[in-house]
Amino acid sequence: MATQEEIEHISSDEPQGGRGQKRKTTRVAKKLVKKKQIGKEDATGSKWWQYYEKYIDEETNLRRARCKYCPQTLAGESYTNGTSGLKRHAQACEHNPDFKMKDQAKIQLTKNDGDEGGPSEIKTWKFSAESTRKAIAKKIILDELPFSSVEHEGFKNLMETVCPNFKVPSRHTIARDCGELFLEEKAVLKSFFGNSKTRVCLTTDTWTSIQRINYMCLTAHFIDENWVYHKRIINFKPIHSHKGDAIGRSLQKCLEEWDINNVLTITTDNASSNDTAMTYLEVI
Repeated sequence: MATQEEIEHISSDEPQGGRGQKRKTTRVAKKLVKKKQIGKEDATGSKWWQYYEKYIDEETNLRRARCKYCPQTLAGESYTNGTSGLKRHAQACEHNPDFKMKDQAKIQLTKNDGDEGGPSEIKTWKFSAESTRKAIAKKIILDELPFSSVEHEGFKNLMETVCPNFKVPSRHTIARDCGELFLEEKAVLKSFFGNSKTRVCLTTDTWTSIQRINYMCLTAHFIDENWVYHKRIINFKPIHSHKGDAIGRSLQKCLEEWDINNVLTITTDNASSNDTAMTYLEVI
């Protein structure tokens, strides 16, 4: 804050033009000092600062802002940086509880299926960021796309057009989403096998990759209570060898993992090791 001596010094440096001019210059100096003080207080007292912690950078000796909800740091010098950057990050930070994307409900008109001339129905449609991420994970799995496809420019442009406020996940995030989706579907299928009386038919095969790694695939075939046929790959893992005992132990472990008890048939090729594996399963 400027002292009275500094203000008088400013006024004394002005050309001598009478007492009226000197008083006018003093009032201008006071106004400039007051304006500078108000600007400084407003910049550091902005509402966006509530989401940050202020600290001084030891190397540059400048003020910086550290987000309270993530490790992000931003420049905090009010005169050179302003508070626009603080505002943008606070609104975009996915850990900020005040700006998490909330579901948005919309009303839309839909026509009844099979009734072209019939009246339309009013239904509510609700946007969910979580459901959108799950849909992206399903697309990655069904279309056999690489996880990095979510970072392609074309996909980002599509999502920006469809939903500008949706934050497109990274390839690491979508990989975790695919893993979580698998666990969810596995829990549902395992519950079906454990509670249903439907008999399950299994087909299995083993082979060796060009890296000399032995693999076994196990597929479950079954019909649900609505007489709908289903086929699910329930095992695709490396095994130690193609010997019958190793195959039998892997099959046993897989059946126990999926809680499958009502096995009707197991179909294999004519390798002699498969005969040993079936004998192993009959014994247990």
